[in-house]
Amino acid sequence: MTLRFRVERAKLASLLSLHFVLANYESEDYWSFVQHCRQSRPSKHGKPAEIHDHRGPVKERGGKWYDLVYGPVVADWKQRMAFMDVDQASFQTIAAVELLNAMIQSKDKEKYQWQPIKQ
Repeated sequence: MTLRFRVERAKLASLLSLHFVLANYESEDYWSFVQHCRQSRPSKHGKPAEIHDHRGPVKERGGKWYDLVYGPVVADWKQRMAFMDVDQASFQTIAAVELLNAMIQSKDKEKYQWQPIKQ
């Protein structure tokens, strides 16, 4: 199934987000983030393990998690390899998911569409 969301920039701007543009071998902040996410385990309460990045631990940002993380898709994180020209967006919090759910519930085909994958 293919999903397409068309989100207004102002609504995305309201989310606490982290964007990665490069995933070359030297992109230390990106690979550090990927490694942390791949090696972290969820807490006992089902929340993600604390994210630590170049801006410091979550608790130093007022306890807020990133709502949205955007960047290259990893091919092999241990070898620091990413797919060329393939990016992903991860909506990670209730606030981010509610934004998408509101678009789905609006049934506005300009904001949300889905199509089965043709085989």
